[in-house]
Amino acid sequence: MRIAPRPGGRTARTIGATRPRGRLAPLTRVPLIIVLTLTVICPASAAAQESAKEEIETCLSCHSDDSLSVTFADGMSHRLGVDQDAFARSVHGGNLKCTDCHPGMGEIPHPERQYADLPHFRASFREACKSCHFDNYTQSLDGVHQQLLAGGDNRAPACADCHGSHAIVPASRPRPAISRTCARCHPDVSDIYAKSVHGTSLREGNEDVPVCTDCHRSHDIAD
Repeated sequence: MRIAPRPGGRTARTIGATRPRGRLAPLTRVPLIIVLTLTVICPASAAAQESAKEEIETCLSCHSDDSLSVTFADGMSHRLGVDQDAFARSVHGGNLKCTDCHPGMGEIPHPERQYADLPHFRASFREACKSCHFDNYTQSLDGVHQQLLAGGDNRAPACADCHGSHAIVPASRPRPAISRTCARCHPDVSDIYAKSVHGTSLREGNEDVPVCTDCHRSHDIAD
């Protein structure tokens, strides 16, 4: 079975009457032009949303199963199940097709791919975000994490390691989540921060205090 290809977006056209030579077009024509333009744009948008919904439903018919997993060459496995409710609440839920982030997976069964281990599996998705978030991607190239990755250290995080994959929420909300994210790789520094005046205030509910990214930035992270 093949997942339906993404429909091509229609080109929006503004329809208007020819203006009589030497005279201004009547203002009463403007609302008609707007209505006709929206009529052309909206069906294309609705069709794209419906196509995304259909593909998501097709993918979740398998990937909503928590027992679904992939096994790597080193014998370790990784769960491939997706929390349907969490994805629906995410910033991408209903807006993107699965194949927008997982290109080449339109065939069912999927083309077989071999990975040595989990780091190599995750590495295959490192650039999935840049087609939509190119500015942030280019900033990350100047960050310390990218320098580590370029040097062969696969432990360094890429986009999905900090933002998540299927349950992505706005990065700055809730604000304490920023420090909790960094703590996964920097527990010693996190402990020091938690005992500081900033960490204490944040824990007490005062979000008007600096968190990790206020000092170290987010994508072009300083060492």
